[in-house]
Amino acid sequence: MVKTIITILAIVSAIIAILVFFTNKPSIFHFFVPPKECSLSIEEINSFKSKVFVKTGFFRNNPVTEVDKFKQEFKELIDFIDNHPNCKKEVTRELAMLYRVYGASIILSGSDNRVSPNYYLRKAFPYIEKSYKLSPDIWSKSNEKESYNYLKKIVNSSESELSLKEYFRAIFTIAMMTAPVDEINKIVDILIDDMLVPLVGKPKTDLEYFYSFPRKENNYKSYIFALKTLAEGNDGTLGGPIFSSNNDNTTIIRYILKGKTNRQGELIWIVDKGKKIVEPKTELAKSMHNLLLKDNPDIAGELKKQFKIEKEISSIPPKSQEIIKDGIGILGVLIDQSTVNEVISKFGNDYEVINHKNYSIEYKYNKMGLSFFHKYDDPVKKIFSINAFYPFLGRTLKGIELGNSLASDVIKNYGKAKWTTTMEGNTWYLCYPGINFYVEKDNTSARNPNFDYIYENKKIIKIAIRKS
Repeated sequence: MVKTIITILAIVSAIIAILVFFTNKPSIFHFFVPPKECSLSIEEINSFKSKVFVKTGFFRNNPVTEVDKFKQEFKELIDFIDNHPNCKKEVTRELAMLYRVYGASIILSGSDNRVSPNYYLRKAFPYIEKSYKLSPDIWSKSNEKESYNYLKKIVNSSESELSLKEYFRAIFTIAMMTAPVDEINKIVDILIDDMLVPLVGKPKTDLEYFYSFPRKENNYKSYIFALKTLAEGNDGTLGGPIFSSNNDNTTIIRYILKGKTNRQGELIWIVDKGKKIVEPKTELAKSMHNLLLKDNPDIAGELKKQFKIEKEISSIPPKSQEIIKDGIGILGVLIDQSTVNEVISKFGNDYEVINHKNYSIEYKYNKMGLSFFHKYDDPVKKIFSINAFYPFLGRTLKGIELGNSLASDVIKNYGKAKWTTTMEGNTWYLCYPGINFYVEKDNTSARNPNFDYIYENKKIIKIAIRKS
């Protein structure tokens, strides 16, 4: 009897010990527990996929303006799916797309001039690498693979200088998924030429110092842009800025001025921000420096004489096919950056001033086909909107030509949008982020173009740029 009791007690003790052990080691049972199902409903999954598709599509079409907003939206979507880890297999491709564009947005939004040029790349590359490994099929094009491998090669580079064009070509290839190579190259060329990509580190601080030298009211920035405009108006170009350095203290800034048939010369300065020195090193640079020392000069007139440019840009329309940059600007005039004074310096005094009910003031250059607007109560007079109309000859980054393309071309390239008009207006227009397209209103008909197609075959007669 005693043996039986001892045996029963031993068995009970063993069972208790086993239960205690497994209670403290729940992972032992993991093999036997089926995986948790996705905690999101089919509707929530589809909504997530739709948001990713729409937001990455918008970013692909406009990876420059409002990049901070895009970056925040991408991060919120990533955080959302991170809170539902058991659903990641349901959205593998969409998550890879998010990692890819989020990485690109980190770089394109970077503007801290205290860090090295590849600081933002090191922050962004883990996301780009996750995307590449998670869903290789969204990296199937050869230029996409080349861009990934290029960034992988330079991410841990200790070099303080990068080839801006090669670097941003890789970044925009990653940001603009499925975009043709020609479209990417065109955008990169424009942004590099106009310095609209984020410079960081020493080139950024030295360029800002150079542009503001020698004083706020009369500086190199206004003269460089005026010379660029004059050159382009006479079938020439002003290329740059190109950066190089002899040591840690100085930066060499170089522009190349080319005439219609051959190269005219170089403008070179040495910038030492620490010593507050901007020293012109070529005759053309010295000529511009001498102009800066004059009080309130006629910039266009003086540049024309000094640089032997034959025609006044303000008296002729710009050359054919100028690029109209959605949400950015035209001919170096930048939305929310350039001022009316800079516009007048570029294009002269042949303009008409129009007060729009004390809301905005328009400076209208009828001979050029351009209007520039600033808010009525803005003491700085920053340009917040630009209109292009006949005789201006230009096209957008997506190939819509003012005066030639039809509204149907706009819809094909930019997507469907609601037609809008005003009671007193003589146009209907399609509104997109950073840009509007106008056609002439048919005052003999009360038909609404939102309910039929009466205006889709009309030509675009005006394009307006504003902040996205």
